[in-house]
Order: sequence, then structure tokens, then C-alpha cells
Amino acid sequence: MPKVLKTAVFILLVVAGIALIQKLKSPVSVVPPSPVAKTAASASEQRPNPVELATLYDNDSSFDSPGCWEVVPRGLQTLGNIPFRIEGLIQLWGKGPAGMGRNYRESASLTRSPNLRSRALI
Repeated sequence: MPKVLKTAVFILLVVAGIALIQKLKSPVSVVPPSPVAKTAASASEQRPNPVELATLYDNDSSFDSPGCWEVVPRGLQTLGNIPFRIEGLIQLWGKGPAGMGRNYRESASLTRSPNLRSRALI
């Protein structure tokens, strides 16, 4: 597998990891909801709330240029039963990029908006 494709897959996995971490950080109820509460829940309450990642996207024109990034799916995608909207590139530091002389940030974090419910998903 070419290094560029490996890097693309790595970045996509990092985004998925961030989504999983955000999901795991949300409080988990120990008491399951009653069957009446489950049937009373509306469809809008059961939909995931998207987490906006645009503030974390890197301004790298290579993501929209012809080349290796063309194979990365764009727009609304479902990966592992988790909905994603892939619209940009988040690059993080690692041995691979460092070995190629590329310096990226070591982490990316979000501040939770008070408008989002605690069960927010990407």
C-alpha cells in the first residue's frame, strides 16, 4: 500500500477515533429507560447530532486537488454504522509525516457546544 494511501487511511481512522472518544465521553445512564419511554420518543430525538469539525480542518489544497486524496470518500458516509460528513482534512503529527519532513499538530480537540445534547455523534 503506498505511503500516501496509508496516510489517508490513518487520517480517516483518527477522525473516527475522535468521534468514538466524543461518544464515550458522554454520560451513560445505568437505569435503562422504560418501554413506555422508548415508544414515546420521537424520531427527531433518536437522530444523532452532528459534531462540527470544520474548525479543525487543515487548509491543505492537496485535499481538493487531483491525486491520492481522490480515493477518500466525500460528503455523507456511514462507516461502522456511524454517520460521517467528510468535507475536509485533519492532519496530525506522527512518525510517517515527521519522516517526510512534515510538521503537523499533535492533537485536535473540540469544545462542546451547550446547544448539543450529551449523546452527540459525528
